[in-house]
Amino acid sequence: MKIYTVQMSKWRKLPSTIKLVSIVAKEKTLLSPDWKMVEDFKKLTITEQEYIEKYNVLLKNRLSTKEKILDLIKWLKEFKEDVALSCFCSKDSFCHRHLAIKFLSNLREKIITEKPCFLSKEDLDFLKSLTMEGELQI
Repeated sequence: MKIYTVQMSKWRKLPSTIKLVSIVAKEKTLLSPDWKMVEDFKKLTITEQEYIEKYNVLLKNRLSTKEKILDLIKWLKEFKEDVALSCFCSKDSFCHRHLAIKFLSNLREKIITEKPCFLSKEDLDFLKSLTMEGELQI
């Protein structure tokens, strides 16, 4: 399974083999930022670096238990096809979807390396099959 990122407005150009997955704040997925962070960034009350730090802490907290990691794996498995994490930011702008894919990549590597005992062989194999592809060029 491949994980891409894409600007929401490009959904019509998305190949039928790739599922669009919105991670905007209002969706409240495991990878969505919270609305306060988005507002603070838009109002320029936090910097890009502060947003990155807050977002990474948010994801780390959301995925800090074995149950939450298993929830993430289950969520990803439910798509059964390649996915494109999407939001409204333009492809060349600072955006949390790029941070999300980097976080997922790092988490994947950590889990594969550590092989925690709570993961089944099937889940570990699934994680090994994931590839983070970056922004779709469509």
